[in-house]
Amino acid sequence: MIASYHVAVLALLHAGLLVPGETYDIEVLHDDDCSLLVRRGTCDCEPEIRVREVHRAVC
Repeated sequence: MIASYHVAVLALLHAGLLVPGETYDIEVLHDDDCSLLVRRGTCDCEPEIRVREVHRAVC
């Protein structure tokens, strides 16, 4: 079973909001009663996904 936050991140990739080869800081904010957080199984909530592109210094 794939966790719902994996589905959300893959949807961002499919929509072109994440570019392969780039580096991102992805924050996943789960619901308080998410099975992942209460150690009952995989993520079963509708988490909020925050994405920030990380720019690397070019030397």
